[in-house]
Amino acid sequence: MNKYYNELFLGKPIYYKSLIFYPLTIEEITKITDIETFRNCMLPFIITKDFLIEQKKISKDEACNLNIFEDYIIKEQAMLQQMAFMLSTYCKTSDIALLDNKVILYNEGKNSTFEIDKYNFEDISDILCQLTCMTKIKVELPPPNMSERQRDIWEKLQAGRKRSAKKNESHIYDIMNICEFCGNYYISVAELKSMTLWQMMNCYKAKTNMKIYDDNLLIGLAAHDLKSVIKNNHWSQKLLIRD
Repeated sequence: MNKYYNELFLGKPIYYKSLIFYPLTIEEITKITDIETFRNCMLPFIITKDFLIEQKKISKDEACNLNIFEDYIIKEQAMLQQMAFMLSTYCKTSDIALLDNKVILYNEGKNSTFEIDKYNFEDISDILCQLTCMTKIKVELPPPNMSERQRDIWEKLQAGRKRSAKKNESHIYDIMNICEFCGNYYISVAELKSMTLWQMMNCYKAKTNMKIYDDNLLIGLAAHDLKSVIKNNHWSQKLLIRD
């Protein structure tokens, strides 16, 4: 997977062959819809076979030879609408069509087109995931050949983990609040609105990582043990741009 850190950091367009993805600021997104709804429209680009199995959309046997784009997404009207919305928003085109298992994006005046198919769909998904700071959905499927009792225990454990994850989930407004007030410098709402989703998440990671470093430094100085703030835990490592 290509990493577009330069473009993401500077808020510059990402070029993929003849297709251009334009970065959107928080303010631009909120003029279209709310951010949570916007991120929900990323579903076609983050679903996995395991997710479809868990949701009972397909069986394990069907998953073996399934191509998510060609065999599932383009056959689901809701998925197509979400896909068209994200592509039209980030690629700045309102002319999108489905033809022969391909999604066709027309440029102005229909003088040129770009075809999204099963061969380049994952590349497109990777770019949109980077722009929106989202990742593929990860699910844990039950181990095979479990007894009825084992399955009951496993399902209860999974339900507990999901409740805990839901309770501790960080929402966009939580992240923005941390970006605004956390750390030694204040970032105004106006400045946050001018950031892209990636820039805001980078700010969030930098501020929280530096807070952890500062806390560990104080503890280390008091305990005369600085192992937790050197080498890979040094502040300079905490600010590296990486996944």
